[in-house]
Amino acid sequence: LPHDFVMGIGGATETILDIPPHRHVGRALDLGCGSGVQALFLNADRIIATDIDERALEAAKESCRLSGFRHLEPNVWCNGDSIIEFRQGSLLDPVIGERFDLIVANPPFLIEGTGHVHRDSPMAGDGLTRELLMQLPGHLNKRGRAILLAAWLHPAEGDWRERVEPWLPQDTSAWVAQ
Repeated sequence: LPHDFVMGIGGATETILDIPPHRHVGRALDLGCGSGVQALFLNADRIIATDIDERALEAAKESCRLSGFRHLEPNVWCNGDSIIEFRQGSLLDPVIGERFDLIVANPPFLIEGTGHVHRDSPMAGDGLTRELLMQLPGHLNKRGRAILLAAWLHPAEGDWRERVEPWLPQDTSAWVAQ
């Protein structure tokens, strides 16, 4: 695969699509949107879809076009009352200071990889998961939810929960499944 391969619908995408609450929300964030599949299925008035990779954002816009969305502005598409806005940038940089009712993310999952943007973490070890778990609560509205499918190191000694728990801010409720 080329280093800038953009993943379509795979098992991880299907898993994450089954988890989000299907209640309608005002604002949603698809962090690392890739081909934009998750953004298309979020039940929200306003969806911000971000990715670090320009090629992924172009694929996401094409997904909107193929799904019957109407092009409003260079980075904005709509379908009925739903609006998707695409932004390029790393992690939460494109949404500094913004809050959401729902955040979904399927970040790069290989802890050590071969340079593929869609699957290889840009941070050492499980630094990407740690960074997201620490920062996502600060981008949620009261009663907001973040749902991500992420990877972390599991030390041979000790309980895996001991690795993840310190990354969650004190006032955060979380359901973490291995």
